[in-house]
Formats: sequence, structure tokens, C-alpha cells
Amino acid sequence: MKKQLSLIVDKLMTQGMAPMENERVQQVMATPQVQKALELGVNALTKANEINENVKLGIANQLGLATRKEVQELRNEIARLEAMAAAEEVKAEEAKEESDAE
Repeated sequence: MKKQLSLIVDKLMTQGMAPMENERVQQVMATPQVQKALELGVNALTKANEINENVKLGIANQLGLATRKEVQELRNEIARLEAMAAAEEVKAEEAKEESDAE
């Protein structure tokens, strides 16, 4: 599925960039009005993505579901705690060996 999506994206990028090779298109793209419109478009897309993310977080929160970020943070915390527990076990065994040697 990812490979198919990647192929589609590559094809769209190739087709989308083809007009940019035209000198007239380059001149139009360089005008302040087009630059401003592109900037507004990118800003609108960014804002829409932020709103979408906030809506998803709100829905997950209302349903009592963990987000991917929260799950990853929990996995990292578990790994950290497991490493600490393993280190404590090693220390306990070393202390036991020292007390047995005495």
C-alpha cells in the first residue's frame, strides 16, 4: 500500500512540476501576488492541519483513548523503567556475591 501511494505521489509530483519548466509559468510564479497567494495557501493548510490534529486529540480524549504520541511516551517510559530494574538486579546480585564472599 505504501509503495502504491509512493508511486502515486511521485507521478503527481512529476506532473505537477512539469509546467514549472515553462518560462512564462516561472515569470508568473515570481510575481508578488502569486507569492502572496502561495503563502496564504500554505498558511491555510498549516492551520487546517492544526485544527484537524486538535479535533483528533479531543475525540480521543472524550473516548478515553490514548494517542500515538501518548503510546510512544508510555513505551519509552516502560523501556526506561525496565533498564533501571535490570540495573538494580545487577547491583543486588553483585552485593549478594560480595556478602557471600565475606
